[in-house]
Amino acid sequence: MQPKAHVVDGVTFVATPYRAGTFIREDVFWRQFTITCQGQVEYVEETPSTAPTGCLPSSNSASTA
Repeated sequence: MQPKAHVVDGVTFVATPYRAGTFIREDVFWRQFTITCQGQVEYVEETPSTAPTGCLPSSNSASTA
């Protein structure tokens, strides 16, 4: 969603969602928040002992028919 913008004397102002009827300069609007992320991702290779099970009935299961 793009913010609602108004140009006054060549300067772009953006309607702020924090207070009805107020505007701030567009450059200030885009600088007001900084998002910093930090994390770790590990991809583990599947081996037959760690592969998911239970998707299909095993061939030695008892029949209920």
